[in-house]
Amino acid sequence: MLPPPAAPCILEVVDGIAPWHQAGPLAGALCIPGFALLVGAYADRDRCGGRPTFASSPAMVKLRKWSFALYLVHEPVLRTALELGPASLAERVMFAVAGIAVSIPLAGAAYTFFERPVEARLRNRGSDGGPAADTPQPENSLVAN
Repeated sequence: MLPPPAAPCILEVVDGIAPWHQAGPLAGALCIPGFALLVGAYADRDRCGGRPTFASSPAMVKLRKWSFALYLVHEPVLRTALELGPASLAERVMFAVAGIAVSIPLAGAAYTFFERPVEARLRNRGSDGGPAADTPQPENSLVAN
C-alpha cells in the first residue's frame, strides 16, 4: 500500500509513489485554488497602491514575462531529467531542482530570441504604410471634394 503524500504540490515531484493516473489531477486539484487566491491577493495589493511586494520586484517581473516560454520549456526538460533514472526520492528532488535551474535560462532565451521577435513581427504586420489585409478600404464616393 502506498503512503499518502505529505504535501499536495510535492506530488508533481514524487509521482512515482502514487499511481500515474492520480498524481497529476490530485496535484492540480489541491494546488491550483491556493495559487489562484495568492495571485489574486498580490494583484489586488499592487492595484490598490499598497506597499510593493516581492511580486513587483524586477526579477519577478522578468519571470512573469518569461512565463509562457517557461510553460513550453519546463515539461520536456523535467521529463528528460527524470528519464535519466533517479531512483530515490532525494535523487528525484535533486533532478527536479536541476531541471528547474536549466528551464529558467532556456525560457529566457526562448522569450528573448523567439517569442518577442515573433510577437513584434505579428504586431507590425500591417503598419508598413498601408492598411492591414483585413482592414476595409474607405469608399472614395464618401469623401467630400
